[in-house]
Amino acid sequence: MADKTADLAGPGIGNYDDLKKELPDDYEPLLTPMETMKAVFAIKTHIEEKLCKALNLQMVQVPLIVDRDSGVNDYLDRDGSRTPVEFPCGLGLDKPITAQVVQAATKWKRMALKMFECQVGEGICTDMKAVRKDYFLDHDHSAYVDQWDWERVISAGDRTLDFLKDVVTKIWKVIWESGQMAQEMFPQLKSSKYPDIPEELTFIHAEDMLDMYPDLPRKQRETYTLMEHAPALFIIGIGWPLKDGYPHEMRAADYDDWVTETIVKNGEQYHGLNGDILVWNPVTRRRHELTSMGIRVTKETLKVQLKMSGQEDFLSLPYHQAVLNDEIPLSIGGGIGQARTYMSLLRKAHPSLPLVILSHGDEMAALTIPNVSSYREVHEIIQRLVETYDVDFQVCGRFAAINNMDESDFPDFVHMIPSAPTALADYRDLGYELISIELTW
Repeated sequence: MADKTADLAGPGIGNYDDLKKELPDDYEPLLTPMETMKAVFAIKTHIEEKLCKALNLQMVQVPLIVDRDSGVNDYLDRDGSRTPVEFPCGLGLDKPITAQVVQAATKWKRMALKMFECQVGEGICTDMKAVRKDYFLDHDHSAYVDQWDWERVISAGDRTLDFLKDVVTKIWKVIWESGQMAQEMFPQLKSSKYPDIPEELTFIHAEDMLDMYPDLPRKQRETYTLMEHAPALFIIGIGWPLKDGYPHEMRAADYDDWVTETIVKNGEQYHGLNGDILVWNPVTRRRHELTSMGIRVTKETLKVQLKMSGQEDFLSLPYHQAVLNDEIPLSIGGGIGQARTYMSLLRKAHPSLPLVILSHGDEMAALTIPNVSSYREVHEIIQRLVETYDVDFQVCGRFAAINNMDESDFPDFVHMIPSAPTALADYRDLGYELISIELTW
């Protein structure tokens, strides 16, 4: 039997030697860097508009840093292995504030529902940015995290498995339709090599997956279920210890409700009002998590879960006091990974947004073929960036013409564009960040 304890702290490949073997040799992106950016922003707009309409949400701003003592930040797992970036702030204060960079906005959103005076059936959606420094870095994990973090007020009667499934189904419809929209924009995305995500999502409880693959650790159970049963899953009940004594995955004790009893199946009591959407990624040929969500804890289930996790000291913090004293509403919420969604819909092997290096000065002469021997190291570095990391290296055609150079003067991995100033303006409109580098020769 495989060791299950090492598989609890979260997704990922696990070691960097294995990571090197993960990317298929035959991977080729289906979109150019510019097409990728256009598709990314089209999907982003589509999902935000459709998600807000489907769940009755309003887009709002979300903080990047929070006060450590508020209890609002997310510790992701309950084993203490993932700590936030922390620093003092407040120049001149007698007691500086201990600030933390957000790891997720899960608890802040529930507090915000009260601030924005949301009623039952109303909610908020955020364009959340976070830093998770303790992540293992692989093809779908980064220290930088971007999510559509959403939260909606519910009634006590909504705290059911059927209600959870209904919300999940609406979210999946938005994601699936976004993929169809992207394929209409760029027909090359519809490739026989990479099957579409299915229109229908399959629901399965973590206990059922354990029954199917009792000797496998969690990630492998997910992988085999996706490969052998359904390429898109919502796994219910993440956090409660399963019949083998282990939770499917560690889940923080103070937001999702994973302790509530739901259904009885084959004489066994199932738990949990939360779960994750996973799909099979035909590009990386591995499991691929898109979103985590759940019905949130009540004051009763909060106390039970914190006791089980050995974190009862959290009960004194402002957020937890607000739950205990019924000062914030009952809710359902989750986070949809933006980069991961783009990866899945655009058939990308990694979450990185495209990088463009644009040269439009005197340094261009060093990039020409006649100067390879004088600047060999520069040429080798550029070629490696282009071929290994999908960087688009461009030179300005207008500057080249003024200096009696044309496209034939440059190596194949250098791409000549008509005008650098025009391109820079276009990149800004697409949302690129400009980093200017001055070179001295």
